[in-house]
Amino acid sequence: LIHEVLINHIHSGMKTLYKESYNLNKNDPIIVFQVALSKIKDISQVSLEDEYERLLKRVEEHGNDEEFIERMMELIFRNIAKYIMEIQKGYFIENIQEIPYEYLNISSNKYKMLHLFTLESARGIWPSANLYCNKYPEKEYQKNIEDAKKIIKNSIINAINKRIKLNDMYDYYT
Repeated sequence: LIHEVLINHIHSGMKTLYKESYNLNKNDPIIVFQVALSKIKDISQVSLEDEYERLLKRVEEHGNDEEFIERMMELIFRNIAKYIMEIQKGYFIENIQEIPYEYLNISSNKYKMLHLFTLESARGIWPSANLYCNKYPEKEYQKNIEDAKKIIKNSIINAINKRIKLNDMYDYYT
């Protein structure tokens, strides 16, 4: 449902934030990490633009361009809308391209969309901040990282679920 590029990008940012928290307080990095996660909502426009540029650079390293990000975001919204329609409304959509764009409620501000996903992921990670702690044995640490990525994925689904106009979409199809 969600492109790995987006999940890995947000995960990478969370991992960096944890490392910075660890460097600030080696005795209690999880608390510092949680404080940093809670401040993501107040990120500046410059930081939003930098974060988007970091995503763009990651996409370009894989041979894509900025249009790829736009297509990826729309496809993610369409897939999640289809998934939610099936789960919550019991209505099956055959072709996701037929979902009217206006019901997806995708912001035209690319920085805000990335921030929305990152913010919702920070909210999801906050109660499980210990997943980024690297003091666990390697096998357990790898499992924790996979669990963190699942939280990020579910957080993105949650963020989209809050944005899409599900009832309007259901009315359109019925």
